[in-house]
Amino acid sequence: MKNCSIHQSAIVRQILLADFFPIFQKYGVKVPMKCKFHKDRDIFSQIESNKTNDHGIFTKCEICGKEFFEQYYFYEHAVRKHSEFFLQGSKAVCLADYCPMFRCDLHQKYPHDIPNEINCNSKNVEKLRRKCEYLMQSCLPEKMFHYVYDQLYLAICSTLTCEKFLHPFQDSISLTTVVALSIAIPVLLYFLGQALLACYDNMDRVDDEEKYLRAQQARYQAMNAEYNARFHGIRNGTTEARFRKPTGYVKYSNKFSSKYGNNHQYIRPIPGRNSISIPIPA
Repeated sequence: MKNCSIHQSAIVRQILLADFFPIFQKYGVKVPMKCKFHKDRDIFSQIESNKTNDHGIFTKCEICGKEFFEQYYFYEHAVRKHSEFFLQGSKAVCLADYCPMFRCDLHQKYPHDIPNEINCNSKNVEKLRRKCEYLMQSCLPEKMFHYVYDQLYLAICSTLTCEKFLHPFQDSISLTTVVALSIAIPVLLYFLGQALLACYDNMDRVDDEEKYLRAQQARYQAMNAEYNARFHGIRNGTTEARFRKPTGYVKYSNKFSSKYGNNHQYIRPIPGRNSISIPIPA
């Protein structure tokens, strides 16, 4: 047990959680206790059950309450302080012993340092594949075992050949990439939506301003037309207006057509000026 790497065991455990246990959940069957990969046979199963993530940032040890920035330091703490929680007995399994079959060394390098080619010993890889097949057969449930075995072989054992040894690392997208995209895409969509809303608001504002300016222009034109009609007697291009000396009240007369009749207005001049103040009608 002292030679069982808690870090290597964690890598195998993550692979089992991603590729092994979901197959049993899919068919609604349980992993038999005789299976080496049963959760209760893991040496560090109690350590894992007492590990929590605080707000997705810190890894917390529920045994003593300490928190760690990285999972690596949590495991180091567990080895130093909580070895009494390690599983003992003949049923205890060190998952790190199966690292050659699960390619832990490549998982540690993934996704940055994966080589394009490896020096593959076909005999050694064949032994790993046969060992994988034997282990998967020992984990088969009493029901649905044919379907479960096919899925287990395809997920874990099928790539244990020299031709496919690197396929799980070349054909998949890294977890870092997935997380980055899941964060970046909603942020980009949010800012794009805000930009579109701002454009629509500006367009509406411009339309409102243009409508307002046209309305004001039409209003001023109507006021000018009314002013010209009432005070300058514009009719068919002729104008007739007579003013008297600005003393007292001045009679202002216009000749309108029969439609308007004769109209006479009296306007009081402003004292001290020689011009008549004609108010513009509202």
